[in-house]
Amino acid sequence: MKRGQIALFMIIALVLAFGIILLYSQREKLGWGLAGTNSEIRPMEAHVIDCLEKTSMNGVEILGLQGGYIDLPAQSFDANGSKIAYAYQSRKMLFPSHESIEKQIESYVEKEIPNCVQWEKWPDFRISEGKPNALALMEDESMILNLVWPITIEKGNSRYLISKFDKTVNVSAGRMYKAAYGIVNRTYSDPGTVDISYLISLGDEGIRGDIYPYNSTLVYSLEDNRSMVNGKPYVFLIAVKL
Repeated sequence: MKRGQIALFMIIALVLAFGIILLYSQREKLGWGLAGTNSEIRPMEAHVIDCLEKTSMNGVEILGLQGGYIDLPAQSFDANGSKIAYAYQSRKMLFPSHESIEKQIESYVEKEIPNCVQWEKWPDFRISEGKPNALALMEDESMILNLVWPITIEKGNSRYLISKFDKTVNVSAGRMYKAAYGIVNRTYSDPGTVDISYLISLGDEGIRGDIYPYNSTLVYSLEDNRSMVNGKPYVFLIAVKL
């Protein structure tokens, strides 16, 4: 290798090294690494996580009260002013899939979290938002939320970027979904029959099951006193048309 080439490589290496050092020294202002490394923006990061928990909890509550749907489908039952999606009707299972529940929570969080944040609490900062993108994972005793939401925070000559937020909400979403699915599946297998023994067995899991008849429609109410949603026991309702 010629001396000129060696010198060129050395110059390139020095430039790269200087660039890396410069970027590393500015990583906090650029928002790299954990946002919590800067005390000024840590409260804003915590505020977003609080809103992530609040909106996801609201979504889980609505899903339970409306038979597994946040946006009610046309095939729904009006129980004294409370609308519940039919889980079984005309010999068809209409109950949403596990993946559908997760997708609905994702869409709800993406829609509602911008309405939850209150940036006016920090009047000395200029704050702008990108588009939120949520990922939900429903487990037996929790709903795990991952949110990618670019938020730019500026004050004076400092500029920060936070974008990743995670929250695990303690709620028996998956377990209640399985319990409700068990009712629907038994109805599909033997229409017109109410499996009382199955409802009683749910008590072993801390779930109370009740039935409310409305002519040809049965409304099942499942309540888990061990799992609280917005200060109340988690309730999952399903409507079955015999």
